[in-house]
Parts: sequence; structure tokens; C-alpha cells
Amino acid sequence: MRKAVWLRIYKGDEILKKENGQFKNENQLVKLIYGTLEWKNYLKGIAYNPYCKVEVEKVLDISNEKQAEIEIDADILKEVKNAFRPEKEIILTPEQIEIAELKAQMAELLGKKSNKPKKEEEEEVLVLNKDEVFNGTQPLDNLKEKYLEKFKKDVPNNKKNDEEWIKNKLNQ
Repeated sequence: MRKAVWLRIYKGDEILKKENGQFKNENQLVKLIYGTLEWKNYLKGIAYNPYCKVEVEKVLDISNEKQAEIEIDADILKEVKNAFRPEKEIILTPEQIEIAELKAQMAELLGKKSNKPKKEEEEEVLVLNKDEVFNGTQPLDNLKEKYLEKFKKDVPNNKKNDEEWIKNKLNQ
């Protein structure tokens, strides 16, 4: 049995409807013979076009001289849906599977380590520079302040994070 499939294709980024329920989007009707090379090529390219919706409008039996409308097959609907919004099946190589398993094991081990309570002997040690002890600021900030006091202007933008350059200028 030969089937003619009528596809309604809506252009645009998203479906827009008027107040009465009609579509605002520009649309067109495409008539294709199911299973032909033209059908297959059209479905291959349908996902790459600027369409927001594709629906099967009707299916006709064209094996006889008279065309008769028949019920829309689930296979045709599924084929059109997969062509328009393909369901991507990711096939992993054995190496990728092994890497994923190792990452899961590593996350599990790290997760268990971080959940363990700290021993009383373990304490966080904060190492401070002598400039930081007195002012409570970062040494770079102190250097910038000293530069401002000495030269009466801010450190140039291209040298703001260059600690060595600021120290050299202050020592001149």
C-alpha cells in the first residue's frame, strides 16, 4: 500500500496563536510519498530548518486510482517526531564507560572523606604576613596605599596587580 503523507510545517522559533486559537505562524503543507527516497531525505533535513512544529495532517492511501484517507499510523508519527526532535542516543566507548565508573567511585570516596568529622587535634592554621597582622589587609592593598601616599596618584591600571612593579617603584 502506497501512502501519501501530508505534513503541516510551522516556521519560527515558537508557536504563536491568535485569540481564536488559530496559529499566527507562517505554515505550509508538504505532501510526500511515505517510504520513498524523497521522504527519507526530507526528514533528514527537517531538523536543520527553522521550524517550530511539524505535524502529520493526514495520510492517504494512493495504491488505487481513488485516494482514500486512512488512519495515521503510529510509525509515521514516531518517525516524523524523531526526525524533527531527534532523541539522541549516546553510545559510550568502553574507555568512556570506565572513566565514568572511576569518576563515580572517586566522587563517592571524596564524599565520604568530607563527611567525616574532624579530629580535635586538627585545627585550621592561617598564615599571615606581617603587613596583614597589623592592618588586617592584603599586602597588595598595602602596597597600593603606600604608592598613593608617595606619588599622590593611584597605581596605573595595567600594573594594579603587579606586586613586584609596585615594590620597585616604592623603593626608587
